[in-house]
Amino acid sequence: MPHIQIEINKTLSVTDKQALAREINLLFADVMATGTDHISVSLREFGTWNLALGRVSNPEAGIAIINADIRAGR
Repeated sequence: MPHIQIEINKTLSVTDKQALAREINLLFADVMATGTDHISVSLREFGTWNLALGRVSNPEAGIAIINADIRAGR
């Protein structure tokens, strides 16, 4: 089962979280030519200064880090 983890330094509404998970799910299914019922998406929200990425000079604008656990054979 593929697991896509998204870490962001913003707080999202429930509607935005649902839309993000749905879009990631559909995009992954399209790229991998598979269905969507087995794809897992997790979202972690952090405060603005609790997530850092070396090249980002303005974290207030938002940071997103995505990790995808894709099993062998895909």
